[in-house]
Amino acid sequence: MEQLSKNLQIATPSVFLPVQSLSGGNQQRVMVARWLATSPKVLILHGPTMGVDVGSKDALYKIVQDLAAQGLGVLLISDDLPELLMNCDRILVMKKGRVAREFDAQSLEERVLSEELLSGEGVVLEA
Repeated sequence: MEQLSKNLQIATPSVFLPVQSLSGGNQQRVMVARWLATSPKVLILHGPTMGVDVGSKDALYKIVQDLAAQGLGVLLISDDLPELLMNCDRILVMKKGRVAREFDAQSLEERVLSEELLSGEGVVLEA
């Protein structure tokens, strides 16, 4: 657990302290660490940076990008469009329970994604 804490840059004097004693960003990293300890093939993150400061967001983004680069499947569900555009390869927009559109995130502009979402009831998933 010490190594996982170090790898995820969890700022704590001891891994044995209660999670509630940590900052919001460190609490999010602890949650990621718990799931990674199970050796998953896919990691599903729903709003992973909600309520954390900008520095913690950047740290979490780096962790997610590193995990994906190592071959872990990551599904990121978020309503934060810049977060999706910075961290995803593909963006799927769902409407009425079905995939309505698929975008290549590298060539997608935030304005286009926003317009797609406003064109009807859409939920954004990354695959």
